[in-house]
Amino acid sequence: MPRIKSISALTMALLVAGLLAPQSASANTANGRCSKSGATAKIGGKNYVCAQNPTVTAKRLTWTLKDCLEANTAYLRSLKSFNETESSSQKVLENLDASIAARKAQVPIDNERAAKELESAKQNRDLSVTRQKEADDRYAKAKTVGVTAVPANWAIQVKSAIGDGKITAAELATLTKNLGITGEQIAGVINFLAAEDYAKSATAFLKAAERNEKNAAEFLKTEAQIADLEKQKETTLQAQEALVDIAKGDVSTTLKVRNAVCKVKK
Repeated sequence: MPRIKSISALTMALLVAGLLAPQSASANTANGRCSKSGATAKIGGKNYVCAQNPTVTAKRLTWTLKDCLEANTAYLRSLKSFNETESSSQKVLENLDASIAARKAQVPIDNERAAKELESAKQNRDLSVTRQKEADDRYAKAKTVGVTAVPANWAIQVKSAIGDGKITAAELATLTKNLGITGEQIAGVINFLAAEDYAKSATAFLKAAERNEKNAAEFLKTEAQIADLEKQKETTLQAQEALVDIAKGDVSTTLKVRNAVCKVKK
């Protein structure tokens, strides 16, 4: 009997020792605690990483499914993209609002400029008409004495003689002799040359008026641009809202995937 008691005591001691012995490293379990961040293990045929499960509030290291961490990375990426898209969209709209405000402030200034340009255009057109009438009258006077064109050498000599704005009897006599024409025809040449100058002046004033009118048209565009910007803003707003909705949808999808993959079984 004493021998049997001795064996029973030994057996009990071995059992207790077995229960208290530490588990081996091979006893890793999914979602179980681990100590070395980034360590990897194969559990149930799947890859696990020692990390904090992103769906668990407790900040502790556990054997977390690698797919879970990858799903979380995809979720964080989509969340970042959403925030950037939303911020960019807001900035685009703010820039458009600033452009619209600037155009509105510019309208009265440009309208005043346009009015001045149109006033100058009218003055220049009136001057063009006056100069052209004077040119026509001078051409008509030249034509009455048979002058319908003036050779270049005649023009040089006549302009030289009347450079001071008048012609003396001696100069007139010299011209009639050199050119072989009468005094009346010399007057016709003078009228013809004056007509050419008036015609050039009329053309110059007309072009100036056209420039004034073109400038006025540009200034008047400012008010019309506001409507274009308002329309652009509306179109842009719709486009930006669509982009934000897409990004928001990606966040929702990746979050659901992450939560499904990372779910801890209790």
